Amino acid sequence: MSGRRNRYPPQAMQDARFTGFQRDQIAFSKSTDGGRTWSRPLRINRDRFTQAFTASIEVDADGNLGVTYYDFRNEDPATLVLETDAWFARSNDGGISWSEERITPASFDMRAAPDARGYFVGDYEGLAASRTAFKPFFSQSFRSGTDVFGTTAHPPFPTATITPDPAEGGNFKPNQFPTQKGKPTPR
Repeated sequence: MSGRRNRYPPQAMQDARFTGFQRDQIAFSKSTDGGRTWSRPLRINRDRFTQAFTASIEVDADGNLGVTYYDFRNEDPATLVLETDAWFARSNDGGISWSEERITPASFDMRAAPDARGYFVGDYEGLAASRTAFKPFFSQSFRSGTDVFGTTAHPPFPTATITPDPAEGGNFKPNQFPTQKGKPTPR
């Protein structure tokens, strides 16, 4: 299933169907027949009660999946900052189950990011694989500006703690997806 061998690598995207179109989540889908059909999108982020966004996906040399994204799960409404974290989820069984780990050493304030019709840490996020190690690349905002960071996630995989529920997203047709504009809200 390696993205390098498969013309149609697996996909990770923002999708709000799992929360009744209230909050974006991270969805995963794959094709096993050269892109003719795709699996039903599954929510793979742990916390469905907060906004999750900006997903990147990669496949390592052994076929393990890695996905990075941001979310607001550590946001405290009592503070003046918008606590944001970057996360790395990985699956060694083709997306059936996932483990997750935080890759930001501490939450950062998304409200310190430049405003580009919404808080925006930049286009400097991504994920690469080098053999069986994943290389997350992500941005954080600080009062002094925005900076980029990288880390390495090596095997072995932590114990899987997320098992997507195939029934969670419902059976939607494209015309049932509402068109929404505006800034994401943390909760």
